[in-house]
Amino acid sequence: MIAQITLQDGTLLFIIGLFSLCLLAYLYTAVRERTLAWRLSAHSLFFCKQCGLVISARPLQAQPRQCPRCAGRPVPYRSAAASNSNR
Repeated sequence: MIAQITLQDGTLLFIIGLFSLCLLAYLYTAVRERTLAWRLSAHSLFFCKQCGLVISARPLQAQPRQCPRCAGRPVPYRSAAASNSNR
C-alpha cells in the first residue's frame, strides 16, 4: 500500500510544520536571551576620575585595578557622580 497525501493534508502538514518551527525558534531565542542576557544589576559600574571612562566589573570582580584607557584608579560610579556637583 502506498500512502497518498491529498492537497488538503499536505497543506495542513506544511502549516503545522511552520508553526512548530516558529515555536522552536521562539523557545530557543527565549532560553538564549535568558542565559546570555547582560544584567545591569549584577555588574558594578566604576568611573575613572582622570579620563571620565565608565567601566563595568563582573559580580565576582570586586573593583577594577586600573582604567584600561589611562591606567588611572577608578572609583564607584555612584560616589563619583554624587561628588561632582556640576552634573
